[in-house]
Amino acid sequence: MKYSKDKIMSHLYKCEDGTYDKAISGWWKDSAFEIYEKFDSLQKRLSIEGNLCEIGTWYGRSFLALRNFTEDNEACIGIDIF
Repeated sequence: MKYSKDKIMSHLYKCEDGTYDKAISGWWKDSAFEIYEKFDSLQKRLSIEGNLCEIGTWYGRSFLALRNFTEDNEACIGIDIF
């Protein structure tokens, strides 16, 4: 994994006066990050490589975490018609 969880989460939240607020709107929960980590670990163990795509990005909360699992030779594409 390229980035630490803290670095990825910093894109999703902003800290003001010691409290964290959502920096980007969306329904994505932080617990989903652990699911992304497990899939990434499994794919690395199985030597699965390739590009990533999220359909229905809305504001991009989950997309920002997802893109951090790509390697330099892979693309990450977000699609949302709204």
